[in-house]
Amino acid sequence: MFGNLPFNPERDFAPISLLTSNSQMLVVHPSVPVNTLAEFVTYSKKEPITYAHAGPGTGGHLAMGYFGLLAGFQGVPVPYRGNAPLMTDLAAGQVKAGFIASAGAIPHVAAGRLKGLAISSAKRSPLVPDVPTTAEAGYPQMKLDTYFVLLAPAKTPATILALLEREVQKAVKLPDLQEKWRANDIEPLGTSAVEAKAILKSETALWADIVPRAKLKQE
Repeated sequence: MFGNLPFNPERDFAPISLLTSNSQMLVVHPSVPVNTLAEFVTYSKKEPITYAHAGPGTGGHLAMGYFGLLAGFQGVPVPYRGNAPLMTDLAAGQVKAGFIASAGAIPHVAAGRLKGLAISSAKRSPLVPDVPTTAEAGYPQMKLDTYFVLLAPAKTPATILALLEREVQKAVKLPDLQEKWRANDIEPLGTSAVEAKAILKSETALWADIVPRAKLKQE
């Protein structure tokens, strides 16, 4: 999707498990005169809105490109080198909007430094229950999760892969670990290797279609 990778993800890696998932939240600076997703779309069609992301190909970059494609607008991307400077400028109003990992967005929304308009997961976050999902706000196609996946080199012996899969699934079920993740709006998964492979294949096909149509660039 972005540039020429020196490896083939499907050929060179063996999925072990999708460990966790987290959603992206569309947030805007309080100076933006919108309070709903519908109002945001109308506003963004009148004048291109600047949006922050943590670098080309990151979750926030892909999410805004995808949403803009569905809603019929194209924002002006402002890439940052990581989330810390991004959040500083977004909270200060230097950029006006962004899809941000919910774990990073929620404290700012709770403090009133940003307005949360919608969350990209299939269900609302218990940490910000007043923020609707993108589906509830009128865009049922817009379901987006960011996954943390455990991979091994493709030539890893099958016995080792099976052992790692079993141990990861046990670890993800530990109550204290799940509690810590959920406190940061991260959903524990611990999928099987078969499930991980299927989801990765599906996600790869999805973004191979969306990236060129949304005109997302590596720069």
